[in-house]
Amino acid sequence: LIVTGEKKEINFAATWGIYEGLSNDMNNFRDQVENKGYKINWIELPEGHSWGQWRATTDFILESFFPFKPTSINRSQTLPEKFELFQNYPNPFNPTTTIKYSLKSEANIKLIITDSLGQKVDVLVNKMQPAGIYTVKFDGTNLSSGNYIYSISTDGKTISKKMQLIK
Repeated sequence: LIVTGEKKEINFAATWGIYEGLSNDMNNFRDQVENKGYKINWIELPEGHSWGQWRATTDFILESFFPFKPTSINRSQTLPEKFELFQNYPNPFNPTTTIKYSLKSEANIKLIITDSLGQKVDVLVNKMQPAGIYTVKFDGTNLSSGNYIYSISTDGKTISKKMQLIK
């Protein structure tokens, strides 16, 4: 074994099972690395034969080598209380704006943009979505200045709001 260069910390994990014959070789490797002055974090775990055991082993190894200390926890991840469409921002806009909406429960959503004559300009969303709060960017680069309507529809209910593109 040749280990050269700046002294560093080495993280090593081994799961033994049908490869138990390698155990002596791996212990010898560990001893040689430590004798060279390296700090080694060594974890040996018994082999598991189920998904749950494998997952627990993997989680343990990751937590050992990459400890996670959260700096903050956002507990505002509650589900919205109603189906709602918010005013776009910025408004007036040039050329992009953000449209935000919330869903109380899973629903098939259609979010469309129409011009002041009621002609469909764009379909931003047309799919089933779970409950939550969503934002969608709208780009009016290829449109002329004017007033536009954005409407969201689900389960027979439609909400519309006005927005203004100024170039």
